[in-house]
Parts: sequence; structure tokens; C-alpha cells
Amino acid sequence: MNRKHLMIPRLAALALLLSAALFAQEDRSLAESLTPPVLGLDNRFGQNSALPVNSAQEADPQQSSGGGKFKYVLMSLVLPGSGEWAMGRKTLGKVFIGVDALFWIGYFSSKHYVNILQSDMEAYAALHAGVNSAGKDGQYWIDVASYPSIYRFNEAKLRERDLAATYPEGAGYDWIWDSEENRVEYAEKRFDRLDWKRRTDVMIGALVLNRIVSAIDVIRLIKKSNSADPERQSYLNVNYTGNPQQGDAFEVKFTWRF
Repeated sequence: MNRKHLMIPRLAALALLLSAALFAQEDRSLAESLTPPVLGLDNRFGQNSALPVNSAQEADPQQSSGGGKFKYVLMSLVLPGSGEWAMGRKTLGKVFIGVDALFWIGYFSSKHYVNILQSDMEAYAALHAGVNSAGKDGQYWIDVASYPSIYRFNEAKLRERDLAATYPEGAGYDWIWDSEENRVEYAEKRFDRLDWKRRTDVMIGALVLNRIVSAIDVIRLIKKSNSADPERQSYLNVNYTGNPQQGDAFEVKFTWRF
């Protein structure tokens, strides 16, 4: 896989790890006199990051009411960081909001680039295979990449007795590649477009994940504000794995020690 294809999910993972690092750093600064951090952040891709958070903090009077706490979780689910901001943790709030903005930029940038690749792919097929791109579905572009002409494609489907899969000749579905090299080049363009489409999906997952992490962080803050045990700890584990064969994967695990 080309290195540039890994850039977006790795940036997403880096942003989440940065959020998690500040998640731990703020609590360490608040509870430094009580206990030192147990583990640190290992920000290498593909490795878990265990972030200990000490739980000693005086309860905020504004957060002591049970009825008003859940709204902070809802706020973070809508806009990551807004719950932390409303609870007075503006540093964490800024981080989550900034990370979310980066994810949105990555999503719209990837989506725009996918559209550019689609247009380029269709123009290339029109130039070298005489394709009429109007009204064609995704399967048509797969078939154009797989066979040198509509005639070879229809022959193959007839041998398979799959008459429904054939295209009517002379009805705007015709194609014939001027060379095998250009057909292969077109297939590579199509795969490149699909690869970037998957990056767009990764960004959507990162946006959802950022909201979940922010909501968990708010729950952690609420629990910590109500806790009288300074030795109680919580752990946030963030893991990103990039695999060209199996795809990219994010994993978040939150553990609260009662």
C-alpha cells in the first residue's frame, strides 16, 4: 500500500492518542502530590497506550447535582469536548474540539478527493475505451476494468448462462479498450479510488470514536468528582492498527476500578 494512503488513518490515530495523553496529563497535574503516574503513553502505532488517571479531586458544587450531570455526557456526544468545557476542563475541551475539527477536515478532504478520482477514472475510460459514463452503476465500472470489451464480457456471461448480467450492445453500454496496458491502468485508478473511499469511511469511524471517548471522559470526571477514594484509578487504552490486507482498526477500552 502506498504510504500516502496510510496518512489519514494514522493522523486520526495520532489525534486520538494526543487526546488520551492530555486526558492523563491533566489528572496527573491535579493529583501529582497524591500518587505518581503508573504507566505512560506509548504513541507508536499498533501498540496499546495505557493511561492511568488518579481519582482524587474535590467535587465541583455545580456538578454535585445528580440531575444535571447527564447533560455533560450528551453534550460530548454531540460535540466532543463541550462536556469537558462546561465542567470547567477547558484544556481537555479544546483538545477534543480541535481533534474533531481535524477529523471533519480529513473527512471532507477525502470525500472531495474520491470525487476527483471518480471523474478522472470515468474520463480515462471514455478516452481509451469509448465508455459513456451517464447512468452507470458501480458494477458497470468493475466490469469495464475486468474485460477488454463488452463483447468479451457478454461472451463470458453467456458461457456461464448468466443472461441477466449481459449488457445490451449498441445501447450506451459498449466499451472496447484500445490496449491492455490502458485497461490495467484504469483498473489501478479504480482501486486507488476505492482505497480513498475506505479512508473516508475511516474518518467517519474516527468522528464517532472521538465522541465516545469524550463521553467516557466526562463520565470519568463525574465519577472522580464524587469519589472519596484518592487511590481509585481509571485507565483509557487507545489502540490503532493499520493492515493493508485486513484494513485499519481502532480500539478503545475504558476501565474504572471500583
